[in-house]
Amino acid sequence: MSAAEKIYAGMSGFLHLPVREDIVDWASKNIDLSGDISSQGSRIDFARSPFLIEPLRAWNFDGIKKEVVVAAPEQMGKTLLEVVGVIYNITFTPCQIMVVYPSDEAAKEINITRYEPLIRKIPFLAPELERPYCARQDRYRFSSTTMFFQGAGKKIMSKACKIVVNDEAAAWGKISGISNIEDSKKRTRSFDESIYYSVSTPSMESDEFWQCFLAGSQAYWTLRCQGCGKLTIRSCDLHLLQFESAHDEEADLWHIVPGSCRLPCPKCGYEHVEAEKYKMIAEAEYVPKFPERHERTPSFQFGVLTNQTPAFAWDIIAQKILESGRRADLMQQKTFDNSWRGLPYRPRKVGRDDIENIKEHFIDTAQIDDEDIQFVFMVSDTQDTFSPTGVFGYDVNDNIVLLEYHNVEHLSLLEDERRRVNDLRKSDGLGPIVTLEDMLERKYKGLTPMVHIIDCRGHRTQEIKQYSRTHRKVFMYAGAALRNEEWKKSQNEKKMFLVSAKYYQVLLIWYLYSQKSKEGNYFFLTNDLSDATMGEITAVQPDKTKRNGHSPENWEPLNDAVHDAFDVLKMALFAVDFAFKLVGREHFARIISPKLKQRFRMT
Repeated sequence: MSAAEKIYAGMSGFLHLPVREDIVDWASKNIDLSGDISSQGSRIDFARSPFLIEPLRAWNFDGIKKEVVVAAPEQMGKTLLEVVGVIYNITFTPCQIMVVYPSDEAAKEINITRYEPLIRKIPFLAPELERPYCARQDRYRFSSTTMFFQGAGKKIMSKACKIVVNDEAAAWGKISGISNIEDSKKRTRSFDESIYYSVSTPSMESDEFWQCFLAGSQAYWTLRCQGCGKLTIRSCDLHLLQFESAHDEEADLWHIVPGSCRLPCPKCGYEHVEAEKYKMIAEAEYVPKFPERHERTPSFQFGVLTNQTPAFAWDIIAQKILESGRRADLMQQKTFDNSWRGLPYRPRKVGRDDIENIKEHFIDTAQIDDEDIQFVFMVSDTQDTFSPTGVFGYDVNDNIVLLEYHNVEHLSLLEDERRRVNDLRKSDGLGPIVTLEDMLERKYKGLTPMVHIIDCRGHRTQEIKQYSRTHRKVFMYAGAALRNEEWKKSQNEKKMFLVSAKYYQVLLIWYLYSQKSKEGNYFFLTNDLSDATMGEITAVQPDKTKRNGHSPENWEPLNDAVHDAFDVLKMALFAVDFAFKLVGREHFARIISPKLKQRFRMT
């Protein structure tokens, strides 16, 4: 116990200060949720949410430096764990506290909506908020405790803090090469005992938040089998759920047969029905993979199988499993992993044997009916002497189809230049030159390209800017390290867009190696691609020399191989998003596919 805590304990008797008690008992009596519209009751019901108990008790200092990590889906109590722990220590542990949120806006919102209403209902703390200057822009200054707060994305305040809380840390990213997680850890270095508490819904395996979870005890909330009596079913293991499904021919959708769900035990095979889940949850426990780490670095994970609310009934979970199956897009599968399982998205591992399988994406474009193409667009990467260019169609089943691929030497040519170039080509036995400008005016499947997205980085920036200014359908792509958005308009250049190249790399790798259903939302490639072009597409592979090199955002071209075609396909995914977001309805030749109908709210 610190000197400040000893003084606090000695004074509590005659000053009527609250006497320290177990955090779970204290929370049951003092945390009043009656004004919280997101809560089912006025008090925390630990019988319904027993998975919150052990992460709450991790808020006890125990005379050591402790790093706690909690990974779980949204709306499962992560923020409650954070808020209760902070208020408990404001009450009983005089110290400085730092809370870091994904943004300054989130800090303001959570403080006003979550912290202040709870504090105002605690008789000992409520008067504190009425003290002059207690609530300030970046802190609460209570009598014995100061709580600092800020958004991630800038250097953490240079304050020594006994408690540091990271809210939704998986969404932080890095700023100027600085890790906010590493930066925030520095705040506790001057203390012999401290609590570093991180909560978040996971995102990707390579995120620093998930690496912190893996560095801890990896305690998974595990349900008890009602057959063999053992702890065998982790609450994130949704793949164990079995069910019957039926196909709706008219809507072309699969639906769960109500009441058909059962949850087999992976050990003994006993098949649970949903009525048994309440006892399975009540008897569940955290099972740490590394118990020896649990004292100093406890890390907790729980998924929706431990949630007893109707929103997470087994039929609903099973329907989500169906929706995130083969026909789903990457974001649906990522949402399922993150927001239902409470785990990072785990892409299928790809080895060298998968390169040949890229040919599964081949299609004879001559066999595609012109009426099936809703719009056509062009994409060009930029090299010093040529522009690798793809012409793509978007069809009625929301498929992207690479119709043509060329290395194009010129953006445009004046008539005298064109004549001179064609004379040289004729002497070499070649046909007339085709420029990007020519391709932009041609018809493919009966349609001229709606937009042309071209990379503007490199040695030809000024030339490309001029090309864009003189062609209304041309827009510039600039790869950037964006934190919380896939792309945004440049503030400095009228027709330039800053794009998260990593995001679209992950999306393309999913299309190439994970999406197997050709019924819709597929990426087809014209079957006349050269071996060299195929080599460029498959050049980007897992980087075995780096930590987390298997994660798609960290893949690199093997041995710095040429990967122009890969970049063109990657940029095509941005071009589709660009078209859906910014191109008006009148520019689409047809609006037939489910996604386009949804975009324009058509039935």
